[in-house]
Amino acid sequence: PKLCPQLEEFMLRFRFSGAGTRFAACLAASTALPLSANAELRVCNQTLNLYNVAVGYFQGVHCHPTDPLLRSACRLQTRGWWNLPANGCVTPVKEPLDQTYYYVFALDIYGNDAITGTTPLCVNVTKGFDIEVPYLDVEQNTPRCWQRGYQQVKFKEIDAGGAADWTVFVNQGEAE
Repeated sequence: PKLCPQLEEFMLRFRFSGAGTRFAACLAASTALPLSANAELRVCNQTLNLYNVAVGYFQGVHCHPTDPLLRSACRLQTRGWWNLPANGCVTPVKEPLDQTYYYVFALDIYGNDAITGTTPLCVNVTKGFDIEVPYLDVEQNTPRCWQRGYQQVKFKEIDAGGAADWTVFVNQGEAE
């Protein structure tokens, strides 16, 4: 029986045998050999600063924000916070990306805006949140955050180009 997917290749490469060495080989193989990439949205920090990250994306049954006939089915959801350590990564969306545009916002540990853009969306700066705003409000740049009990901040729009997997890199307060 196979102990792990990479074991056979690793054992053939390094000629391991025996039960004890099979376990060690499996452990080594799981860290030494490349694994297939997961489809997801990641945010990676290439600085020594600590950040709190929020993301936004369209969702809804039959949601296509670029199709005028299907826009009304869309809601823009913002979620946060993920703690982004220095030289680390977080994965706010852990599934294949199905939208072209995603939105990212970050605060530093002092509450100062660190990653911003031009798209106004809602957050709760004092605790975790999961907020949905109708597409029409987003399209008119009036998410009415204050009326909903939230703060309005400006998210950076990320064009994932329809890719199933995307990584945003933070460099000295800028997102790429």
